[in-house]
Amino acid sequence: MTAYVTGKVFFVLVNITVSIALLPLGGRVLLGARLPDTPQHWITLVWVVVLGIVASPDARSAPHS
Repeated sequence: MTAYVTGKVFFVLVNITVSIALLPLGGRVLLGARLPDTPQHWITLVWVVVLGIVASPDARSAPHS
């Protein structure tokens, strides 16, 4: 059970990290969107991402025994 939870947490963190890295890059290249340019905008990005992680169903979907 511990190995499952550890693997799941690692997978989700890697997936989030890759998504956070690729989405702004894709938006910049494909859509011409601007990246956050002030500390306030970066802080907003961080808290929105954290809120999305906390609200994710994966955060509560560990199997019950």
